[in-house]
Amino acid sequence: MAGIGGLLAAQGKGPAADYPIFIIGTGRCGSTLFSRVLESHEDILIYPTEGNNLFYPATYPFRDAQIKTPPILEDPALYTELSVGAWPAGHENKIRNTLRGFQHLNKRGNIFVLKSAMISFLVPNLLRLFPEAKFIHLYRYGPSVVTSLIEKELHKYKHLTTRDDFLVWAAGYWNSCIREIDRANKEYSLVANDKLLELSYESFCDDPEGVSTKLARFMQCDPAKFTFDFSTVKSTNYKADAMSPDDLKRICALIKPSLDLKGYLEI
Repeated sequence: MAGIGGLLAAQGKGPAADYPIFIIGTGRCGSTLFSRVLESHEDILIYPTEGNNLFYPATYPFRDAQIKTPPILEDPALYTELSVGAWPAGHENKIRNTLRGFQHLNKRGNIFVLKSAMISFLVPNLLRLFPEAKFIHLYRYGPSVVTSLIEKELHKYKHLTTRDDFLVWAAGYWNSCIREIDRANKEYSLVANDKLLELSYESFCDDPEGVSTKLARFMQCDPAKFTFDFSTVKSTNYKADAMSPDDLKRICALIKPSLDLKGYLEI
């Protein structure tokens, strides 16, 4: 199969970068591993970074922000609103041309993918920029995400918050992203129009080959061309076991609506 990007390009509708597939979610959900799986497919071209400085030129990285915003983990909706409001004139064209330029330089890829942990609240903007865009929402058990965020991100914000408050930020961020993607799905009928595929980290780890087949069907590519060694895929959700019972109970109470939405059982 040529892939949707290749088919559209063949019909004179532009390069695959005009029909990107965005991997969205909270981050810390296995998206790096997921990207390595995609990279193993000869028809898939992945943007080399998360593009955060492209989508948030005035506010990323946070320590060098040109305008005042809350950290994205504290208030992702307001962070996104203020960041997009600070886009310079013509910035939408710059985003389009940057993705096109990367594909042109690589001269390959019937399917163009960009993954970012910061664009869950940008779905309306991305649909305006790329009306034919599709989205893959990779999500993971909330307490595992919070544990990972504390381990990997807390040091960046120690001058702004305590560990206890950061835990609340991280839990709220997970909950907000889950709810926002659900809202966007309902508003734009994304699943109904085959523009959104939601996958859990847990299902991917349990059956990576089965998930890759579902993924290939959504992306319209040949699943046999994934050359990744799926036997190496292992869940690291056990790391959440290191969380204290009190912290776990507190987090689950904060994010219960989204735990319920995604079918996770509260511990």
